[in-house]
Amino acid sequence: MDTLWTSAIAVLGTLLGSAATHAFQQQTARRGERLTREERLRQERLAAYTAFSRALTEYRRSLYVRFNVEHERAAEDRQDTARWDTYTYRSAAEQALVHIRLLPDDAALVELAQHALTSAHELRQAADQSGMSARRERAKVAHDAFLAAAADRMR
Repeated sequence: MDTLWTSAIAVLGTLLGSAATHAFQQQTARRGERLTREERLRQERLAAYTAFSRALTEYRRSLYVRFNVEHERAAEDRQDTARWDTYTYRSAAEQALVHIRLLPDDAALVELAQHALTSAHELRQAADQSGMSARRERAKVAHDAFLAAAADRMR
């Protein structure tokens, strides 16, 4: 009879050990999946923020070049090239903004990114060099606010 009890306890201990091991493995797998998802989202955010920042910088630069070309009364082909460059870079910035909008839990960053893009658009309204300088500074401040918030989000 003692052998029967010993065997029963051994089997029960094995089953409990097996169940505990299974529970720990599931918990470890879930934790690993969560960490993988979080890292993938972090990488997507980094790519989206970087693409937007790059596109916004190029858009601002192209608007500044266009302003100077138009105010220099440069040849029409240079003005056309500058105008088309601004369209290209504006489109790239707007596409990059869409990527930010698609990220979860980034409403505040979307707002800052939209403000930065709007501030860049306002460079087109500059009538003279001092107006351009003031608008460029506001656009840079808006861009820096976006970058600071994005950097905080990445931490």
